[in-house]
Amino acid sequence: MPLKTQKKELIHALWLYCLLSSASSYAYDEAALEDELKYLRAEGYMRTEVFSASKKTQKLENVAAAIFVVSQDDIKRSGATHIADALRMVPGLDVGKTNSDQWAVSARGFSGIYATKLLVLVDGRSIYTDSNASVRWEDYDLPVDNIDRIEVIRGPGAALWGANAVNGVINIITKHSKDTQGGQLTLGGGSYDKKIGSFRYGLKLTDNLYGRIYAKGNERGDLPLLSNPDLKVGNWGNERAGVRLDYDKGNDHVMVQAEGFTVDYNRLISVPSLSPAATLIKPYNYGDTGAHALFNWKRNFSKTSDIETKAYYDTVEYNYGVLIQRQRTANIELKNHFAWSLHDFQWGLGYRHVHFDNNSPEPFASRYPGAIRETQLFSAFVQDELNFFDKQVQVTLGSKLEHFTYTGLQVQPNIRALWHINEKNTLWGAVSRAVRNPDYAEDDIIVHSTVLPTEQTGAPLPVVIGFLGDSDLKPEGLIAYELGYRWQAHKRFNIDSALFYHVYDNLLSFRLNDTPYLDTFNNTPFLFSPLKMSNAAKAEGYGFEIASNWQPFNDLSLHLAYTFQKMDSRSASSALSSIFLPAIERDNPQQQVSLRSKWNVTSNLNFDTWLRYVDTIHTYQPLQVLGIPEYVTLDLRLAWQPIKNLELAAVGQNLLDHQHPEFTSGALAGIEAQTQRSFYLQANWKF
Repeated sequence: MPLKTQKKELIHALWLYCLLSSASSYAYDEAALEDELKYLRAEGYMRTEVFSASKKTQKLENVAAAIFVVSQDDIKRSGATHIADALRMVPGLDVGKTNSDQWAVSARGFSGIYATKLLVLVDGRSIYTDSNASVRWEDYDLPVDNIDRIEVIRGPGAALWGANAVNGVINIITKHSKDTQGGQLTLGGGSYDKKIGSFRYGLKLTDNLYGRIYAKGNERGDLPLLSNPDLKVGNWGNERAGVRLDYDKGNDHVMVQAEGFTVDYNRLISVPSLSPAATLIKPYNYGDTGAHALFNWKRNFSKTSDIETKAYYDTVEYNYGVLIQRQRTANIELKNHFAWSLHDFQWGLGYRHVHFDNNSPEPFASRYPGAIRETQLFSAFVQDELNFFDKQVQVTLGSKLEHFTYTGLQVQPNIRALWHINEKNTLWGAVSRAVRNPDYAEDDIIVHSTVLPTEQTGAPLPVVIGFLGDSDLKPEGLIAYELGYRWQAHKRFNIDSALFYHVYDNLLSFRLNDTPYLDTFNNTPFLFSPLKMSNAAKAEGYGFEIASNWQPFNDLSLHLAYTFQKMDSRSASSALSSIFLPAIERDNPQQQVSLRSKWNVTSNLNFDTWLRYVDTIHTYQPLQVLGIPEYVTLDLRLAWQPIKNLELAAVGQNLLDHQHPEFTSGALAGIEAQTQRSFYLQANWKF
């Protein structure tokens, strides 16, 4: 459907929606919605307690950072069945579906399936993949009903969380076991989400000990290829199960959790071959498996003093079709917090050991000279928050120090200031440094990506285009300047906005090799023309983000998010391939708009809408320029509660057109997919 037609239909839909909303808005009992009103009022949303911005519990209105909280109610009423889809409501985040099971998720630019500058945590446990500096979202299809909230920081969080928290931090925080007592069963299915199923049961074991067990399984359908919409591929399924225990006694809180998962994919992969000389696209059925165990203990000495330790072990096997990676991570952290006089002080220590083991089912496609690797990360942080004028002005000074196997010692400081002008207006600003450590794949990996036969090039031997790692890579660096403003205009209306200017250096780029050189594989000669990884690119990014909440009537709330961002790149070396510079600038939409509404039609009937606009994306690769046109999507959710503990929901997603692409990495454009219109039904029973 043409975009102009979509916009016209959208205007008609909004008119009808406003009329219906006005007609029924005063018929609802205000007391029944008091909890929802608190989410927006001065004592509500702006006073939501968050943790991720300062590693201590504080109210959102006191945070000198661009932070957005996705609540459990937001996730549920969005209709999203995967965390990545729910993140689309966050200003400053870029989320694009590239396959049935893959998403490109990033903050403030540098988008891609393997986005390297976004740190993602689950209950403080990093799920950032050290082997390729990214997050495999397909492996973290968590039970959404177990999530308490998702805290999203746009901008650097490295002064507390360390390297790789460059453009943002996402912390997915699950519910305390005490809050998930009893049973819950969720079943559903539809056109794309073929099967939806989850089970949870929580119980009180002793006066101080609560626990829960849970399991989830999903099966999702295939999607049409970007290069050939008549061909569909990519169905996938996942299963996961886990347990959590929470012990609270006196000033002590102990949390223990363990989980295991398996994910099965059905994708197309690109496999280069010398015999015959070609780059083949073929189906491949494979999957990932993993498990983790986490222990967290916190003791409160007083309201302003505590000590906390966290330890976890994580093992996971990633299967890329042409490469299998096994990663085992052991991590331990200690944090101490205390306050006196004007100071609120924190310090902490950490150690992480990661063991890698690689196997190449397609050894010509990619391989490492050394199959087994180990890295170590030693870290320490200090932070002091100074409060002046009865906490009306706050100044925070802090820094993270890290020693990494490949890069040595790195210092990542920040200074933040916040001014409560009055009860309704708050201004904050920050200057920060953050780095992204090179992963071990970038150290010495050899990738043969494309084979050009002799009849195509005229060369005496096949020409292979690929990539080479470099053991001398430096960390990618960022200096960020941020300014934010929060306005609680009315108990039913607030605005949270942020401006940013980012300066990047030592960005990962590719150095051209002027002359191909002779190489062999299994005694077959070929000419290798590699692009060698280097730190020869720089960039500047700037933009504006705004989030607004408005409750015009007791039974209707509106949530608006707007993002504008732009990137300018340049080369620090004449040897840098100019082919990849435009990708830094245009792999992200310049503008995005998200408008959600929650309408409580009656006491047991909800109707929710989600409208999104995403600007044009241009993706570059060596041989062609690809474009993702601007698009508008509309999701609708109708939920009915016929009895107290049973909810039935019908959800329609991407309703304004039959299918459209959302993102492509360029190099994989021939095997990536388009998003389709879809529907599903779901029943949620609590017992």
